[in-house]
Amino acid sequence: MNEDLIRARWPDAAIFYHERDHRTGLVIAEIERYAMVPVEIRVDPRHADDATTQATALVAANLTARWARRVRVVTRDAPLRGALEIGFTGGLAARLLAELAAFRPDHW
Repeated sequence: MNEDLIRARWPDAAIFYHERDHRTGLVIAEIERYAMVPVEIRVDPRHADDATTQATALVAANLTARWARRVRVVTRDAPLRGALEIGFTGGLAARLLAELAAFRPDHW
């Protein structure tokens, strides 16, 4: 799928996330029951500088934030590596928090 088709279907991020969260809700019928269960994502401090570890942590945060609203991230703040730093000025901790903040309960 090219960028023009993506932009035509989802002209802004809010529309994309609303649709995505709606699909998640269809799969997990009782999502509200699980949404307030505390979840913790930990990044091993010895590997926080590694690009693969950073990408994995960001994917985990993205997928978890689709349904969980009480997510705690434990990591040391490391500089982002490779493509992860493009368009973002903070470190790993800030990027993870920004990923979680992008998901609000009103998207359901």
